[in-house]
Amino acid sequence: MECAQHECMEQSGLGEADCAINLWCYPHAWAAQVAVMHVEGIHWSKFFCDHMTREELDAAVALYCGSEMFSDCLPVRIWDPDGTAVLDYEQ
Repeated sequence: MECAQHECMEQSGLGEADCAINLWCYPHAWAAQVAVMHVEGIHWSKFFCDHMTREELDAAVALYCGSEMFSDCLPVRIWDPDGTAVLDYEQ
C-alpha cells in the first residue's frame, strides 16, 4: 500500500493526505483499475476486484464502460490472482 501511495504522490504531485490509501482488494482474485472520463470532463479511477476469471473481469469492465455517460473508459491495469500485472498501460 505504501508503494501505491508513493506512486500516487509521484505521478500527481499531490501530498500524502490527498493520496491516502482508501481502497484495496483482499482477496483480489482478478482485479482491474479502469480510467474513466465523463462526457462533462470529470475523470476518476474505478476498481474492480474479486472476479474469479479474466473473462468475468473483462465482462464486468465492458458492462461498466458501456455507459453513454463516459467519453472514455478503459482498463489501465489488470492483475491476476497472484498479484502479477498482466496489463500495465503505463509500461
